[in-house]
Amino acid sequence: MSGAALTLAACGDAAKTTTSTPALGVRPGLPNRPTNALITRWSSDPFARGSYSYLAHGSSASDRDELRADVADRVYFAGEATSRSFPSTVHGALLEGAAVARRVDRASDGSATRVVVIGAGAAGLAAAHDLSETGHDVVVVEARDRIGGRVHTRTLGGAPVDLGASWIHGVDGNPLAELAATADVDWFPADFDSVVVRGVGGEPISDEELEGAERRLASYLEVAGQGRSIGDVLETAEESLTDRERDVLLYVVAVELEHEFGVDIRELSLDAVDEGDEFGGGDGLLPAGMLQLLAPLAAAAPIRTSAIVRRVRYGTDGVEILLDSGEALDADRVVVTVPLGVLQAGDITFDPPLPATNQGAIDRLGMGILEKVAVRFDQPFWDETAQYLGYARADEERMVEWVNLLPVLGQPVLVALIAGRTAAQLASSSDQAILDEATAVLAAMYG
Repeated sequence: MSGAALTLAACGDAAKTTTSTPALGVRPGLPNRPTNALITRWSSDPFARGSYSYLAHGSSASDRDELRADVADRVYFAGEATSRSFPSTVHGALLEGAAVARRVDRASDGSATRVVVIGAGAAGLAAAHDLSETGHDVVVVEARDRIGGRVHTRTLGGAPVDLGASWIHGVDGNPLAELAATADVDWFPADFDSVVVRGVGGEPISDEELEGAERRLASYLEVAGQGRSIGDVLETAEESLTDRERDVLLYVVAVELEHEFGVDIRELSLDAVDEGDEFGGGDGLLPAGMLQLLAPLAAAAPIRTSAIVRRVRYGTDGVEILLDSGEALDADRVVVTVPLGVLQAGDITFDPPLPATNQGAIDRLGMGILEKVAVRFDQPFWDETAQYLGYARADEERMVEWVNLLPVLGQPVLVALIAGRTAAQLASSSDQAILDEATAVLAAMYG
């Protein structure tokens, strides 16, 4: 890509890649210019409607079990939202896909059956792979024109960038790590302690200040556990802090809670903080992108892309899946792996309606948003060896956390993480406005 234009690609498949021609000279306060950018819009993507699930106020981990509950031995659900052990993760979705394949196989009593899997994300591909391996006649229907779902690897000036899921969270025993080993794919160790945080005027925030903010947050969560909301506790606590202490605290809140769950803390159930299990061994980033781990699973069963499901009709005689094109597919069973946000929007009609068990869980659980702004520069001008860069400024909360891909890719790429309320605010902004804000934050940090 020449310096005459900047590629601004919306992540949602419904939105076309656009090319704009902003003034690309050196941005005010920045020593080097951005040459390419990718901006995600998962919240408005009709095939995602968010990034991943979380426990909202009024929901509990048991809602994941209730969402997973099989309906009339015909309709089965799987995905990260149904995982009680590893919610909101790709490995959780993979494990749920394998688990639903076992349930369908048991229900068939050893007979080969016709199964339609809706969605070619991690759960759908895992389910289709395992069902095919046990002799079932499987077809996958995917609304997008690609596989992967919320795993989406794109190139930015030749550099692979994951616009959705990025990390292998815990490499010991993780099915993603096993896929990587099978495919002889290396990962780059992610070190969340490799971070440089800057505040007003670009001055560094000390480790002691960050540790103090983390201790404050832990004490506030303990108070919230006694019956008060996290948001109320924080709002009261902020009144006794200096401006700098407040800046650092809100940075820690954003990174450790809001980016973790994709939601403003005022909407987060305290149960979410301790939900699920973890694999050990540290985390890993994939220099060539996460999609390479899912691609081999796609060879097990035929996949029909650009096939949007509108209705699932089920009964004693089987299942009928109606596509947006008007075509109907018949099957013995259907495995639904679309994101929670799609179920919440009612984009797929179930006939008869889902039982109160499943529908209640769909309504109570939350769908978080984590957007990314990936920017490539001519040359790095930031702390080159730190894997993460932070900006602690309370009155400019947007784009406070950046992933530095220079150590991973050897190329000057930064990725801003934006979650919850902040992501929702930016949803109505133009690509150019978002890029301008991104470069303004970097200028404040490194100008």
